[in-house]
Amino acid sequence: MTIIKWIKQAVLILIITIGIIAVPEITLRMSGFQGNQYRSLLFGDDPNSAHLFEETPKLWWQLRKDNHINFLSTEVQTDKKGFRIFPASKSSFRSKKWRVLCIGDSSTFGWKLDIRQTFPFILQKRLSQIPGGVEVINAGVPGYSSWQSRLFLEDIIKSIHPHIVIIYSGNNDPSLSRYSDHDRYLLNSKSLVIQNMANKLFLFQYLKGRFTSIKPFKLYGTIDVKVILKMKPRVNLAEYTNNINAMIDETLHYDSQPILVSSPSNLAQPYFFTVISVFPQVNELLNKCRLSIKNQKYKEAETLLKKAEKIDPQYYDIHFLKGSLLKITGKQGAFSEWEKALELHPFPERLKPSYIKVLRQLANSRNIQIIDLYQKFLELPNYPEQWFLDACHPNEKGQEFIAKQIEFVIIKILNQRIKR
Repeated sequence: MTIIKWIKQAVLILIITIGIIAVPEITLRMSGFQGNQYRSLLFGDDPNSAHLFEETPKLWWQLRKDNHINFLSTEVQTDKKGFRIFPASKSSFRSKKWRVLCIGDSSTFGWKLDIRQTFPFILQKRLSQIPGGVEVINAGVPGYSSWQSRLFLEDIIKSIHPHIVIIYSGNNDPSLSRYSDHDRYLLNSKSLVIQNMANKLFLFQYLKGRFTSIKPFKLYGTIDVKVILKMKPRVNLAEYTNNINAMIDETLHYDSQPILVSSPSNLAQPYFFTVISVFPQVNELLNKCRLSIKNQKYKEAETLLKKAEKIDPQYYDIHFLKGSLLKITGKQGAFSEWEKALELHPFPERLKPSYIKVLRQLANSRNIQIIDLYQKFLELPNYPEQWFLDACHPNEKGQEFIAKQIEFVIIKILNQRIKR
């Protein structure tokens, strides 16, 4: 009897517990509450960020499916797969013979740009004369590293069956974090099933939204060197190499043609984070140098930079100011100095030259087509002023240029396939 009584009590407690969870869960679902918001980061410091992105344990965040929202003063609409689409259309797929998948980050997505100003959309229009038609799919997700792009490609390529995959990834890889993306994935992988179940509960999402704050998108200012030493790149060079290789392999496995694209950078753009030199005298000299440049005393600024470089030759800001001074005075060598600064900065918020070098080496060793946008942008007239929104995001004119470069390669590949 004791056992039967205990079982009855356990069943009663279970029913009550289910009822306690079920009532608010049903209420939330009927109220139109938008669950599964990604609240760990407020992209662009836009309050609508939590409604544009949804949380996913495997990728951490992704674009919310079947969504239509205003983000960063721009209309953004996604289809049932979570791809950004033109608001007038219902899906990325319109029964075209050829499919081009553009995998990438915010530069592919179209940061602060209307969908019609993004290179995938421009490509769609430019390739309209190809026999059978071409569908260009925008699978860019803001903030994605090459690790996330790799996992995302593995998830979607089988259902899309693209003929060409544009791999435009890496801007976020050198960014610093407590854990690398790979390590973070390994830590989370042990509880993926539980996290997926929790994310399907609106009650869990509601409580999480009530008791967790959203982190701001950008922090400007100074970072202490001691803090930096405790952090890691989200994706280091070795991991970047593995990720690009894996995306190439995945693409070739589905009889698709990969095209690697190197990310262009605005080398003249100041960095979000200032890391001061460990030598106080260098910081003092550079402050004086900035003032001299402002007052157009360029000879004086040059002398101050030489003194600072003798003390701390590996300090990034010396090379950044040297590049700026060379650019202002119309002398050669500005790009070289800016590239040195970019490579030396621990938290650049754009792709470093060493990553670009790895991409070129991979393309060469594996005989894969590469479009070296990094170099092509450096050769443009009025670089970088007329081509970028910020450090790494091309503006409308820059996106148009990217589309032209990719168009030529795609036409060549598709013409070869058509002739088979």
